[in-house]
Amino acid sequence: MERWRNRMAGCCCWAVYPRPAPPKRRAISTPSPTKLRGAGNIAYGWMEIPKNMVNEVDRNGVLYVPVGLGKGLLYMAGRALIGVADLATLPLPSAPLAQPPLAWNLTDRETRFFGQDDAR
Repeated sequence: MERWRNRMAGCCCWAVYPRPAPPKRRAISTPSPTKLRGAGNIAYGWMEIPKNMVNEVDRNGVLYVPVGLGKGLLYMAGRALIGVADLATLPLPSAPLAQPPLAWNLTDRETRFFGQDDAR
């Protein structure tokens, strides 16, 4: 009988005491991922050069290596500037300014900056 009373008391106490609040949802990006994304874009933006060279050769043939080189140099500069912008706006929550967010993600796709869409 006493065992049953202890169980009932435990159930009543469980129902009365408040449960812990669920964890709060995070903003779009907290400073830590933004900092890592910015540093990664500054340090590894050079990966845009071989990525664009390979993509141009795959799409158009071996004669387009210089086009891929030029594109890679421009996109490398864009990645570096985006990395600086990510680090400069570190305390503010933000979405990635380039897609894919880092140069080594989705290497078969062309990099898009500031949400530009494929108009081709």
